[in-house]
Amino acid sequence: MSPPSSQITLADAVEKVRIKIEHTPPAATFCAPEFTAADLRQVYELVRNEPLDPHNFNRRVTGVEGFPVATGGRTSRQGGHPAVLHHHEPAHLPRPRLPEPDSTRTS
Repeated sequence: MSPPSSQITLADAVEKVRIKIEHTPPAATFCAPEFTAADLRQVYELVRNEPLDPHNFNRRVTGVEGFPVATGGRTSRQGGHPAVLHHHEPAHLPRPRLPEPDSTRTS
């Protein structure tokens, strides 16, 4: 028996967010005002519940014209080589075309 229409399960809510993130551009709104590609990738990984290959993700996301917008700053808060900081412009958020989940899995 399904729950009443006024009740939504956590699983239903997560699935709706997964669909929304895959088919619309709001993933960056889950990041801080300034974020790195790794921060954005983490949003997709959490929603998809699977790891994504960092190089493929960065290439696909930074290949979208106008998104994300580089701030000119860098951060080393994640350690290693300083990462480029980005921001999003809510009025213009194109949706990066990401590969199907199985094609970006890390080994």
